[in-house]
Amino acid sequence: MSELEVSMNRMKEIAEKLKNSFQIQDKLIREKMLPFFEAQKVMEKYIEPIKVVNENSKKIMQTINSLKKMYELNEKELIRISSFTEYNKKYIDIALQSYYQMEKSFLELPQKTREVLLLLGKQGWYLDINIAMSSLWELRDALVDGDFENAQNDLIEYFDKYTIEIQTSLVNKFPTRAHIFQAAFQAHQAGQYYLSIPVLLAQTDGICKDIFSGYFFIKKNKKPQTSNYVEQIDVDSFLSALLSPLSEILPINASLGERDDSEKPFNRHLILHGDSLDYGNKVNSLKAISLLNYVAHVIDY
Repeated sequence: MSELEVSMNRMKEIAEKLKNSFQIQDKLIREKMLPFFEAQKVMEKYIEPIKVVNENSKKIMQTINSLKKMYELNEKELIRISSFTEYNKKYIDIALQSYYQMEKSFLELPQKTREVLLLLGKQGWYLDINIAMSSLWELRDALVDGDFENAQNDLIEYFDKYTIEIQTSLVNKFPTRAHIFQAAFQAHQAGQYYLSIPVLLAQTDGICKDIFSGYFFIKKNKKPQTSNYVEQIDVDSFLSALLSPLSEILPINASLGERDDSEKPFNRHLILHGDSLDYGNKVNSLKAISLLNYVAHVIDY
């Protein structure tokens, strides 16, 4: 569980205690604290999944700041009310400190997200923006601890479960490519992975060109062409973190001299140029699906 989620859970507990306490106190206190409880509800719905965090990142930060100010202002007014006890003031103080921690955690979120996405990319896997934040941090912990087998098993299970949904979302978003998606996913479902993987990788580059005006598998100045798009975005933003794999050399897009072929990487160049003769397995096909799904949905098209 991330520090942000810990802070959110702590705030939910404090909010409930405050709410229960204020039920029996005078109307003035309840009116003063009502904006806090409403803002608390807003915060809770933003935290998961990742897609929602990305869509509302600015609003989350604004809500955190407004809640801090609300506490700071209301505390001064509430202590003037005789029925406002030291017990309640204690919880107000704890809540305010929790929001300071929440703000810190949210500011650190882009860097931590970038870290885990690159860790995944080094293992050949890519983000599904519908995944829960908590699941992403669990994968991060496993990868940092070197528990690659369990992390991969979780990813295999996840993408195997959602393969049909991913195909449907791709068809809906890129209807002109529907016939190609259908062929690739039919091959995957039939276990014809030597056929599914090259098509999935080819469609990945085509979609990158459509969305990012550059290819992921073609480089410029030793970086993927897609990095030009990423570098135009504020580096400290959550969106920049989500897009970070598109600006990096990872095993899938590494060229000769950038990769270690002794490790038999899942690499597009080796596959499409006929150098890899054993790439055709379910895990690699799911990895290709994860990459295609990632580039198609990481931002709105």
